[in-house]
Amino acid sequence: MIRTPKVYFYDTGLLCYLLGITDAEHLRYSPFREAVLENLIVVETMKRHLNAGETPHLFFYRDGNGVEVDLMDSTNPSKMELIEVKASRTFQQNYLRHVTSVGEALNVPPDRRFVVMRFPETTTLKQAKIWTVRDWLLR
Repeated sequence: MIRTPKVYFYDTGLLCYLLGITDAEHLRYSPFREAVLENLIVVETMKRHLNAGETPHLFFYRDGNGVEVDLMDSTNPSKMELIEVKASRTFQQNYLRHVTSVGEALNVPPDRRFVVMRFPETTTLKQAKIWTVRDWLLR
C-alpha cells in the first residue's frame, strides 16, 4: 500500500466555489463532478462516525500497481468497509473490480464492499452492494 495524501474539503460548498461551480446544473456537467461526489461521500461518512462518538479511520487506498479504492473505512477494524464512488447513473461491472480485488486481499467480505453512485435504487449484488447516494447519506 502506498500512502499518498489526498485533500478533502469539509465544506463541499466551498469546494464547488473554489472549482468555479456555481449551481447544480453546472456541477452536473463539470469534469469535477465525480471528485466532488467522492469528497461528499468521504466527508459525510466521517461526520456520521463523529456524530456516533467514534474516531473515524478513513483512508484512500492505492497500491503499487495502481489499484485504487476511493474510501477504506477501518473505524471498526473487524468490520472494515471498502467504498468506490461513481457519479454515473448507469452501473458497469468494472466498478467492482478494485473493491473486489482489494476486498479479497484484505479479507473484507462482499457484504462490506460498496459502490456509491447515482443509481435509481440500492441493490445487493453477489460481489458488493450498490448504494444510491441518498441511501448512503441517510444510512
